[in-house]
Amino acid sequence: NQYFKRASVRSNLDFKVKNKLDLKFNVVVALPFSRNTAYQGDSGDPFASAVLFDPTAPIRNSVTGQLTSQSGFGSLNVSPVLQETSQFVDGNNTDALGTGTITYHILKNLSITSSNSYETNYGWQRQLFGLGTSQTVVNGITAGFAQGNSTWNHSVQSSNFLTYNLNRGDHALTLVGLYE
Repeated sequence: NQYFKRASVRSNLDFKVKNKLDLKFNVVVALPFSRNTAYQGDSGDPFASAVLFDPTAPIRNSVTGQLTSQSGFGSLNVSPVLQETSQFVDGNNTDALGTGTITYHILKNLSITSSNSYETNYGWQRQLFGLGTSQTVVNGITAGFAQGNSTWNHSVQSSNFLTYNLNRGDHALTLVGLYE
């Protein structure tokens, strides 16, 4: 986990328009940035490699001074130190979510609520696996590789509730009907 940064903005607004009418607006925007946080727990993960790699293997080759790539015996995994220093997986994401909620109090114990949300998300990820990573050594690839991808999606959700509350002394009964 390197270079993780996140910027977030949140706004909540509540209004009582009339005795029987409530309005709420929520907006959330998040902008996370990360490097090497998307490890999947397999042999490409430096943390998993550390468990499987030969603990007696030197970190550097005594003749060349370069990082040791593989153990001389017992493990096909790449040195976790080499793995961590030879790969970069950068991610960036922008997520914005807005929700509007209106509640109308029909009777003292009966209300109808409509909550509507819209979300948009855009993200990209860049990957660079250099020589000496699990993607190259184990698979016999003699050159590293780079890859990039992006996603963009939108979603809308509408939830409508009919709620009945009845309080009698120490007892309460709440009935909710939901349509989405």
